[in-house]
Amino acid sequence: NTQTQRGATYSSFWTKTGQAPSPEDAVGWPKPGPWCICMWAFARMFGHHPEFVHLVDCAATNFWVVQNYDLANGNECRALQALCDRCDLK
Repeated sequence: NTQTQRGATYSSFWTKTGQAPSPEDAVGWPKPGPWCICMWAFARMFGHHPEFVHLVDCAATNFWVVQNYDLANGNECRALQALCDRCDLK
């Protein structure tokens, strides 16, 4: 959780992803997850915010995702490498 200057709690996910224009706008939005994010959205957001990989719950990540990233797509290839590193996948 993150706080605004006035002390209200919000999830920085909304501001980092550009879905909320400001922390104050994000106050009324859902607080930090757990949430689902599709594999393609994760790959795109990982390119802008590599720290998002630390939000991944490896036990909740479907192996189908790992098998179906497109290695010819730079964003997906980098996301796959990050998931493999984070979740100790070989």
